[in-house]
Amino acid sequence: MNILQASLTAMTRAANALNVKPEYCLVDGNKMPNKITGQAVVKGDSVSLSIAAASIIAKQTRDKIMRDLSKHFPQYCWDKNAGYPTQQHLQAIDKYGINEHYRKTYRPVKERLEKYESDS
Repeated sequence: MNILQASLTAMTRAANALNVKPEYCLVDGNKMPNKITGQAVVKGDSVSLSIAAASIIAKQTRDKIMRDLSKHFPQYCWDKNAGYPTQQHLQAIDKYGINEHYRKTYRPVKERLEKYESDS
């Protein structure tokens, strides 16, 4: 599943899990999940306070998840790079490998997996 499909699936699951079902949703981007009524807003965090607030909450949540992962896997420095492919992070992947927390379709990870397979 690519990142867009994963995002749309996550939005659908989140909306369906709410105790009060939303009548209308705003989504930051240009695509709406199929089963959700609402509007996709390109650059939504710059034009909607609701989307901007949700964006801040999402980034703070991601940062906490990355800090927690970094406690278990300090060699990847996730507390400093949030999973972005910094040179230090790519070097750590090359040295320590790819674990279950990596998205295997993410280009830097996919390229390394293909390289490991061709070297075997």
